[in-house]
Amino acid sequence: MLDKPDKKKNVLIDEFIDHLWLEDGLSKNTLNSYRFDLYNFIDWLNKNKTLDLESVTRSDIQQYLSFKFPFSKARSISRLLSTLRRFYRFLYREKKITSDPTLQIQKPKIPKSLPKSLSEDEVESLLRCS
Repeated sequence: MLDKPDKKKNVLIDEFIDHLWLEDGLSKNTLNSYRFDLYNFIDWLNKNKTLDLESVTRSDIQQYLSFKFPFSKARSISRLLSTLRRFYRFLYREKKITSDPTLQIQKPKIPKSLPKSLSEDEVESLLRCS
């Protein structure tokens, strides 16, 4: 179970979520996903680093991603990194931090899936329709 962040962290997240809603018009589900990702990150920081969101370094984020990697697929890690990137770019633009700790972190390679092929019956059915 996630602990709710303290008031200062919660205000930062609320400001970020409001910004996403106003600027990008993201859906409620997407905004909740961003919030959930950030709460998970804060929870990990509280248990492992005792850092404020504003003092996180690139190394801290890399350690967090390394912690998550064994339990998550590359696509989930990529989405998580995307959340952290948007959040820290927001903090940087709002002058709440002096540098963006996500700048030189590379996304994991996501394997491309092969297109699904049609069965012989499906091809015949399509040909009959034309």
